[in-house]
Amino acid sequence: CRDRGLAWLEAHPSALTEGRPHPYWQEFLPQLRRAFGERCGYLGLYIASGTVDHFRAWKGVDGAALAYAWDNYRYADFTINSAKKPAWDGQLLDPFEVEDDWFEVLLPSCQMRLVEDNIPPALRERARFTLDKLRLATHEDWVRLRSEWLQLYEAGDLSLEGLRRVAPQVARAVERRDALTR
Repeated sequence: CRDRGLAWLEAHPSALTEGRPHPYWQEFLPQLRRAFGERCGYLGLYIASGTVDHFRAWKGVDGAALAYAWDNYRYADFTINSAKKPAWDGQLLDPFEVEDDWFEVLLPSCQMRLVEDNIPPALRERARFTLDKLRLATHEDWVRLRSEWLQLYEAGDLSLEGLRRVAPQVARAVERRDALTR
């Protein structure tokens, strides 16, 4: 991808300023999907189909270097990828930075919140920005998706281990809830 992409950019030098680079990265979507366990890097939820997200925008300062860089790719829900703005570069949390206990799902609402005490102080503002700008906490689609996974689990159609694979934050919320009721 990188070699072909950089060769293409060399042949089309105005692509990053006047158009769009050739999407060679799309060929690697299956590998990216597997690398992310078929979960959106931002939502932490299984998604039936996702897209290649350029964590740092290819329209940015380092665009040519990042447009075809594997380490700049994240597996993301299309809506989230479309919502991201190049101006947000450096302000969003990278899914690779996030620790398991920085965000939590609240039951029964299936909304999400930050657990600020678990987030390093230097990253808290970026965590708030990410939660707000990507609407991770309360966006109807994300709440509904979390709720659907929870309902499958509670109906006995999905084991706790299965829930951990498709919606790990929902599984942790279930474990917290169940520990309180024991």
